[in-house]
Amino acid sequence: MKNYLLFNPYADGGKGKENAEALLPEIAKRFPEPETLSMVDLDTENECLKNTSYLSAPEDLYNTLRWTTIMSKKMRCDLAASTGVYSGDDVVKLLLAGATTVQVVSCLYKNGVSYLRDLNNGLTSWMEKKGYESVDKFRGKLAVQPNDHASVAMRTQFMKYFAEIV
Repeated sequence: MKNYLLFNPYADGGKGKENAEALLPEIAKRFPEPETLSMVDLDTENECLKNTSYLSAPEDLYNTLRWTTIMSKKMRCDLAASTGVYSGDDVVKLLLAGATTVQVVSCLYKNGVSYLRDLNNGLTSWMEKKGYESVDKFRGKLAVQPNDHASVAMRTQFMKYFAEIV
């Protein structure tokens, strides 16, 4: 089952999650474009339509991170986080948010399969620096707790952001 950007069937507080226990929902997948697997952009120089990559970009991570943080403690099943993952730090963030697995397909298309070593080294380096011996010791540490209201948590982060720049 895939949970597409801006559409999450579990955002209602996890109603129906009992039926999802055997599934591995994927957080923040993009809607596929029919038949083309490309998205449209505008070429302002030549004033025409052009195709752009269907692959995710690093700036797409924020939405994946948001939904993983909100949903990981509400679901009684594993969550796979994808979209926008390009660094070891991104992997760490999604694990802290509660992802069980992190998908890095676009990153590997762009950087090659050997880049898995860099991602793994980034995760391992962070874990050693923080003194974690296993991912299970920190997975979900920064997730919104099941009884917390996600909107309050997200609003608090919004207010903290503006408090820092004022």
